Amino acid sequence: MRPGRLAVEFYGDFGPEMRHLDMVSVGKLVSALGTITGLHQTGSDVNPRVMVTLTGESGESAQCVVDSEHYLDLWDRLVEGTQVTVSGKVRRPLTTEPAFIDTLSVVAGDARLEDTGADVVRQVVEQFTLSYVQDGQPCTREPLPRWRVESVGRVLMSVADRGTVSDIKVVDQAGTDVTFEFACFVTEQASGTASASEKAVSA
Repeated sequence: MRPGRLAVEFYGDFGPEMRHLDMVSVGKLVSALGTITGLHQTGSDVNPRVMVTLTGESGESAQCVVDSEHYLDLWDRLVEGTQVTVSGKVRRPLTTEPAFIDTLSVVAGDARLEDTGADVVRQVVEQFTLSYVQDGQPCTREPLPRWRVESVGRVLMSVADRGTVSDIKVVDQAGTDVTFEFACFVTEQASGTASASEKAVSA
C-alpha cells in the first residue's frame, strides 16, 4: 500500500482533526499511532539518520524520519514490532513523492492528540535550554523538549549529592527561568538543611 496514507491527527481551526498524512499541509504538527514495521538507517555512524516505517491497523503506513539531532534521544524507542505514537511535522520535498513525518517525539503506546489534547502539542513544540556546571565546566544543552529536560534532569539530580553538578537552570524560548516547573527539580522542602541536590538547582 502506498506510504503516506496513514491517518494522522492534528489541530485544525476547530480542534482535533484526522486525515491521511498526504492530505495534511506541509509544516503542520501531526501525531500518528502505529506499529514500527521497518527501520532503515540512511545516515552515518557520526550523523545517524533513520527512516521508520509506521503501519496502522488497516495496513496504511507512513515514513517517519529521525534525524541525527533527535536520534540519540529517541533510538531506544525505535524497536521493530512495538506500537508507538510518533509526533512531528509534515514534510514533502517533492510534490510527486508521499509526505513523511519529520519526527520530534516518539512515545510508547497510544498518546495521540485526541487522548491528551493540547499537552502533546505543548510537549513537542516547546523547547528549553538546560544549563549546569559539571566538574567545574559550564554545560549547555539545547534545544530540548519538555520530556527530555525531565529525563536529563533526573540524571543530574541523582549525582548532585556528590557535589559534581551545580547551578542547574532551565529557561524557555523567551529566556524565562522555568526550572521549578519541572518535577525532577522540585525537591521536598524539609525543615532541616538543604541537601546537596537541592543546592545544585539555581535559585
